[in-house]
Amino acid sequence: MNQAPGSAARLPVGIAAAVVGLLLAACSTLKVSVDYDPNAPFATLRTYRWKPEAQQKAGDTLIDTDTLLQQRIMGAVEAELARKGYAKVAERPDFLVGFYFSRQRQLQEDSYFYPSYGGYFGSPFYGYWGGWYYPGYPGYGGAYVREIEEGLLAVDIVSPANGRLLWRGKTKDILRFEDTPENRVRRIQKAVAALLEDFPPIVTGR
Repeated sequence: MNQAPGSAARLPVGIAAAVVGLLLAACSTLKVSVDYDPNAPFATLRTYRWKPEAQQKAGDTLIDTDTLLQQRIMGAVEAELARKGYAKVAERPDFLVGFYFSRQRQLQEDSYFYPSYGGYFGSPFYGYWGGWYYPGYPGYGGAYVREIEEGLLAVDIVSPANGRLLWRGKTKDILRFEDTPENRVRRIQKAVAALLEDFPPIVTGR
């Protein structure tokens, strides 16, 4: 059956689910963005403390009341900062840390392709003509649209003296509703590690 270029095809449920699973497993959906004040004294930062309100409210009840999510994010941030040599203190920190998490639904178009499969001959002693032949099938592909839920995590590094933002890292990833608690922990750890990979920044041209 011919299909117009760029048009979306409707897949059987089983095939669509398998295609989506393969796509999610085959490619990383993590996106990271960083911004900072190039005049901030990053080289002198050694200690930190969480802001009094560590999590900025998103206005989403499911997010704002999810203390499990809050604990996992804070634990991942603390572990990553400790790995980088920063110490958490109760008083007189060099910087404060806060975070924000939100979610958003959006449509995403993906493509699929099944390669062609060649035919083959059977036994030369079977059938009226002494054998049989399976012709195979041609390759085909198309596109489909699916609704995804994307999570946004932002981590802020703030001056304790005046509350000025020194550094902000943001990361986005597709949320998996059916994740296990263990998978959620691993995904948050991976996101935070990617987000803080370039902290502190290497400031040039000063």
